[in-house]
Amino acid sequence: MKPKPRKPHRGPEWSPGTRREVIGLRKAGMPFGKIEEETGVKANTAGKIWARRNNGFKGKSTPHSGRPPKLDENACQNLQNYVVQNCDTRHQPLSDISASLNLNVSSDTIYQALIDLGLGHRIERKRPWLSPWQKEARLKFAQTYLHWTKEDWRYVEFSDEMSLQTGANDGNVYVWRYPEEEYEEDCCGQCSQLFIHLFIYF
Repeated sequence: MKPKPRKPHRGPEWSPGTRREVIGLRKAGMPFGKIEEETGVKANTAGKIWARRNNGFKGKSTPHSGRPPKLDENACQNLQNYVVQNCDTRHQPLSDISASLNLNVSSDTIYQALIDLGLGHRIERKRPWLSPWQKEARLKFAQTYLHWTKEDWRYVEFSDEMSLQTGANDGNVYVWRYPEEEYEEDCCGQCSQLFIHLFIYF
């Protein structure tokens, strides 16, 4: 059986400076044979550099297409929309995400796709649980004293306090989120009110 002819080996790319020199000499009207003598770039290679000078890649060869991605653009968009839709989906392991979307790819592929989309698997921040009334009261307090200056706050006394908490779970929980979503409600864990808190005042 006759072996298939091998493709010629593709050598390394010439430096940007050399390519600019070839293009400049050709613009000046120098033939490719003379360019070879001047730069050491073979005449046929200089011709290729000249031919693709306006290809959008600054004289470089067009990048290889490579293997097509396992997840196309539509699949990646569906993946992104699914993960960020609520608190539960942000906490799901990769295997559950794959099963929910019926993705026939490995967990590593899904992980890399999420990273490429800007979603990181980051440690969940803890926030105290607040009722709707407490949220409204805190917002009203902040709006009331928003205009206060440092001079105004100088006449307010604060006691130094230290909080001790027992019974908490120190294990890390991870969530899929963007960097700017660190304290979004869906990305944070609520602290339980069942823990014992001791406050020591000085």
